Amino acid sequence: SIKDHGSSEVSVSSTEHTRISVENDRIAQLFGMDGRLAFELDEMNGQVFITPTPGIESQSLLITLTTEKGLTHDLRIKPTKRAAEAILLRPRTQGVQER
Repeated sequence: SIKDHGSSEVSVSSTEHTRISVENDRIAQLFGMDGRLAFELDEMNGQVFITPTPGIESQSLLITLTTEKGLTHDLRIKPTKRAAEAILLRPRTQGVQER
């Protein structure tokens, strides 16, 4: 699960593209893409496909995503030698606002 203005870490395949989506929302923008990750934004479905450049398995990369419903979240991407699995981010519902 993710929360607005929070951060989390996800492992992605270092050799295949990984699909990332947000439950009941659509990814609108990605920030922090510095060339170590290739990406394609599927504007129709609001999901993104990311592929790390070869040779960065030991590095973690920070990106920020924003959604159409206004959520902003930082993702620390960890490329690993594994098969790609889709990542579904679930926004937490916030009952009482934190101060």
